Amino acid sequence: MNTQDIKSEIKFFDKIADKYDHYDTISEKDYKQILDKIIPYLGKNILDAGCATGDFAKRIKKIKANIKISGIDLNKKLIKLAALSRIYNKVICGNIENETIFKKNEFDTIICLSLLHHFPDIKYVINNCRRWLKPNGYLIIIDPNGSNLILKISYFIRLLMGKFVRDNNCASPNESHKTVSTFVKALGNFNIVKIESLEDNLPYPIRFFPFSFMNTLVYTRKKLLDFYKKLPFVKYGGSGLIIVAQKN
Repeated sequence: MNTQDIKSEIKFFDKIADKYDHYDTISEKDYKQILDKIIPYLGKNILDAGCATGDFAKRIKKIKANIKISGIDLNKKLIKLAALSRIYNKVICGNIENETIFKKNEFDTIICLSLLHHFPDIKYVINNCRRWLKPNGYLIIIDPNGSNLILKISYFIRLLMGKFVRDNNCASPNESHKTVSTFVKALGNFNIVKIESLEDNLPYPIRFFPFSFMNTLVYTRKKLLDFYKKLPFVKYGGSGLIIVAQKN
């Protein structure tokens, strides 16, 4: 069983917990884009998996005030902040690779926002989500697009900059981008409702990195992404994916 390195993940997010809102990799335009695409699949009882401080749940509650929403995260500091937000009906500090942490058939919708690329093998998390979903419930995945050539190159450059990335807390040690085919294979016991790539707004490092060199890299990547997604043979050209799958 190829599971997440829990200790390194907790250590990484402990370092950035107090400034997590600054670290948040999703822009306001991205949040709006995502919400517009998932509203039809939000049930009355939702699990926000990898909830961090609750930023996404706050935005969900603004448009669906009467839902029940639970949050789970591995990091105690982030869960404490999520609890203080008073957005959630319930928050749990725990590992979603543990199938017994929630009851079978408990949720109408499970949302994994920027979560699954933190796991070396996503099938354990996805199988657990299927267990926790009610019949005909929806699993919503929003994650980096590992099939995107520009993102692959960007990821390779990040690996070459390993020490800088580690020293400046730019990425957690467990991160690895998953391809569309990897998601489809892992979702074999689901009915895939849709797969779409997300439009690329100005990426997060512009505000995360106060370095002109890094800003130049980010702007360059944005231009390359804009060019890449216009190529006729590219099906999913955005740097992010949104996948909606329904429990059979």
